[in-house]
Amino acid sequence: MAIRLHLAVRNKTNAWLASSLHRSPFWVSRRMNSDIAFDANDLDEIAGVFGITVESLLQAATAIEVPGAVAS
Repeated sequence: MAIRLHLAVRNKTNAWLASSLHRSPFWVSRRMNSDIAFDANDLDEIAGVFGITVESLLQAATAIEVPGAVAS
């Protein structure tokens, strides 16, 4: 899941995401585990927390830029 990857490259947790969205950890967990689908508004809010577009949020793992990474 792209959201999980965006959290990982930023060294953030589901709890951080929940706090940033002003939602409960349970709310995030249910969606991250695919018990409940994210809707368009959820994705827009999550993209906003990461400071990216929804399109960037949903891109494949190979397209994720690591903040602060230096190309070698």
